[in-house]
Amino acid sequence: MLRIDGSHGSGSGTIIRLAMSLSMMTKKPFKINNIRAKRCNPGLQEQHLQVVNSISELCNGKAIGNKLHSKEIEFHPGDEIRPDIKIKINTAGSIGLVLQAIMLPSFFSEHKKTEIEISGGGTLGKFAPNLLYTKEVFLPIIRKIGFDAEIEILKHGFYPRGGADIIARVHKNKIIKSLDIEERGKLSSIRVISLASSDLRKKEVCERMSSYAKKILKERYNVEIKTTDIYADTLSTGAGLLLIADFKNTLIASDSLGERGKTCEKVAEEAVNSLTKQLSSNCTLDEYMSDQILSYLALCRDKCFFRICEPTEHIETNIWLLEKFLDVKFSIENRVVKKN
Repeated sequence: MLRIDGSHGSGSGTIIRLAMSLSMMTKKPFKINNIRAKRCNPGLQEQHLQVVNSISELCNGKAIGNKLHSKEIEFHPGDEIRPDIKIKINTAGSIGLVLQAIMLPSFFSEHKKTEIEISGGGTLGKFAPNLLYTKEVFLPIIRKIGFDAEIEILKHGFYPRGGADIIARVHKNKIIKSLDIEERGKLSSIRVISLASSDLRKKEVCERMSSYAKKILKERYNVEIKTTDIYADTLSTGAGLLLIADFKNTLIASDSLGERGKTCEKVAEEAVNSLTKQLSSNCTLDEYMSDQILSYLALCRDKCFFRICEPTEHIETNIWLLEKFLDVKFSIENRVVKKN
């Protein structure tokens, strides 16, 4: 049984989510303590508990200590992966984080397709993947290496009530290709996706965020700027902005979350400045993708290569955990990540 210190590196929920995912895939049991030790509210929160319970159900595994605020659990994975699962998140906890953990092992199911239905939870939130990012950026990148999935967002959810509804369909993996993105290639366009709850339509929140972002981007980049404004019926008021730079060989994205007292112009400015920082760094994968993609690259037989904006604790922690479960070695030198 693997022993894992949940306070290592970032000490975040990433460790328990990735450990559950890798355990289900490799059939290696583990015991983890100090779960989320470096967070102000340590232990399992709702979305982490849902990951533990969902993966246990999906593979007929056994979890010990799986309750809210638990700082230690033991997990024994089962032998099979079910073809479908329904998950209920009782808070505005991140759907993106739950999906991250469940999708990877589902690619190796004996079934042609695994269908994941999630109700409740949030599609946008602080310190968590924007589900529009997962759909529009993460999935296209992992398709490059042979992992095919799609996400249908039936209803968006914002903090504090959540209430989203989504369906993810994960297709059985057939072949794994290597990922070698040494150069981004030519920038063809930048997409601006603006999302807000329907109660903000009269204030034209989507249009104000997207038009201001477009204005700044046009001043900085001589490419086509495409805008999409989405109003959604949600249980809570909320808004957010996603920017995607379309290069020949990759996608680079940034986002910003609307909050009470934060102007539409401020939301747009944050997202544009974040994108500008990444584009000026010559990275070939953005700051979100850099740590999310590692578990997929660890499964490639051949060497993989990409350039990051800057090293983070999340990247280093994920590498540390991947090397515990798998016979794989990563290195980071001069902002270049290599899987040997």
